[in-house]
Amino acid sequence: MSLAKLAAKARARTQPKDQRSGQKPAVKKSIINEDNYFFDFSINYRDVEKFALCKRLLSNQVGKVYGECSCIIDYGEHFVFIQPTPPGPEDLEDDFNGTLVKMQYQAAYSNYIKRRTEYISRCSQVYHLIWSKCTTAMQNAVKQDPNFPVWDQEKNALELWLKITFISINGTGVPENNAKRINEARHRFDRVHQRKDETVGDFYDRFNQNYDAMISCGAYLYQYHIPDAADPEIRQEIRAHGTTQEEEMQAIAFLNKLDRNRFGSLRDELDNALIGP
Repeated sequence: MSLAKLAAKARARTQPKDQRSGQKPAVKKSIINEDNYFFDFSINYRDVEKFALCKRLLSNQVGKVYGECSCIIDYGEHFVFIQPTPPGPEDLEDDFNGTLVKMQYQAAYSNYIKRRTEYISRCSQVYHLIWSKCTTAMQNAVKQDPNFPVWDQEKNALELWLKITFISINGTGVPENNAKRINEARHRFDRVHQRKDETVGDFYDRFNQNYDAMISCGAYLYQYHIPDAADPEIRQEIRAHGTTQEEEMQAIAFLNKLDRNRFGSLRDELDNALIGP
């Protein structure tokens, strides 16, 4: 069962009780949304949670408009298009299927080239989108990098995004030790639990904000490694498996962080649903 379904089940289970209590719903503060998010920079203050939320909003926007380019935001690397494997001589020389095999390969290869060309074009547009979502302070911080003129001329969306991520996590000074940053991010996430007076919906939002902040620092609930020399097909398989495992562990983490005093029986019910078929 996914995290969203777990949260929905928890809200449905607790809503009648909350209504009978006569408590007025808490007024939520103004939050960042897809219309007002920006990547900001301050020398003396770094807000990883805000960066993580803006990253999610940017990923959604890029994914809706520019498709595979969202891989740049989500994983910090370009989307890999797998080139079709050319047919062997024995396939081409087949009296019955040789011509058909050749035509199918040519069509697949043409589609591969078309998708790659469109992707490169969209990456330039993503560069402008990312840059427009940076405040003046962030833009000035990015411009301090000596390679910025090259990125700007090439409209290199990947290098720009990697720099924004680096600045958002480390500032413009000496970067933190990776292991230390990851351990501290995981420790902060481990301390997140539902408060006594917090609704499931509010906790669900706060849980996701803290989770996004954790992974923005490079920490994950399920750690996996993709070898640099791995073939594109292997990379996609490893990432797909890792993503599935991460989503399951995310749902389990949410379940374990619910307030046991109020939702003990509910946690048991959701736990059974989670591990069920």
